[in-house]
Amino acid sequence: MLAIIENIQRCDLNCIEEAVAMQRLMDHYGYTQEELARKLGKAQSTIANKIRLLKLSDKLLANALEHNLCERQIRALIRLPEEQRKRRRNIYI
Repeated sequence: MLAIIENIQRCDLNCIEEAVAMQRLMDHYGYTQEELARKLGKAQSTIANKIRLLKLSDKLLANALEHNLCERQIRALIRLPEEQRKRRRNIYI
């Protein structure tokens, strides 16, 4: 667990990698977002925002990483209804 926490705290992880690591910690150890936030020294809202990134399909996440979308752009895609997401992803990608 310590290694995963250290990896999350490193600066060179992208937002998707952070989200995946956080979700794995929650799944494996049964942490709530609040518990994980305390362990990582982050706000619960930060954990929630990262985990929310994983709502996108694997294909959209892969495209987002390939085209270096920032977390803000990915969150904007998440807020769109599915059909608009498919149409608008070309704006970002």
